[in-house]
Amino acid sequence: EVANVFRADPASETTAHEEARLGIVLYGSLFDTAWPRAEGDAEYADIRGLVEHFLSFLHLPTPCFSLEAEHPFLAPCIRVSVPTNSAQGQAGLTPAGFIGQVKPDLADAYHARKAIWLAELDLEILAALHATTAIAFKALPVYPAARRDITIMAPASLSVAALEEHIKGLGISLLESVELIDLYEPDGGKAAERNLTFRLTFRRSDRTLKDTEVDKEREKVAQSLVKHLGVRV
Repeated sequence: EVANVFRADPASETTAHEEARLGIVLYGSLFDTAWPRAEGDAEYADIRGLVEHFLSFLHLPTPCFSLEAEHPFLAPCIRVSVPTNSAQGQAGLTPAGFIGQVKPDLADAYHARKAIWLAELDLEILAALHATTAIAFKALPVYPAARRDITIMAPASLSVAALEEHIKGLGISLLESVELIDLYEPDGGKAAERNLTFRLTFRRSDRTLKDTEVDKEREKVAQSLVKHLGVRV
């Protein structure tokens, strides 16, 4: 749903500011009941995927997600921010909305039998960012990519975003992308540690990579994670 919302603004003549928002709600099964052997209810990954694809459609950078400490009606609440550059070339994050699960007590009041996932995005901010986005084209890669998986045993309090940011921050020129492909939480997520498996994709633009080169870069990532974040690999 697209609608206008109002927030307090003492500087305004009406003491309120009107903003255009996009609301997305997911509830219940992801599949039609007539579809054979299809099971599964909507969850965080589904609504986050919708948000990521919508921002990609607007040609905006991959958004960043951060956990909010508190929110009036969402728990958990995840802040959605878009990477931007200032006029001076400094990188920053522009808040663009949030996603999360409606708190159970509020959901129960509306007779919800399953989790309700909600996303709310500020369309005015997204429109402004889209208007300043320049679409760039580049040649498709000629040489194949090399992929290596790395499983990290990390404290449950250490976020996936922090791990991804650390890996990308190493500045490895051959590293093309980092993707979380598996998550294992012992005891239903009650354990102090969890296992996270990332897929590292490497590529060179001028030739095919050798296995020894890729293994060396993967080991560099592993050693840095152990040394600086105190995880086990």
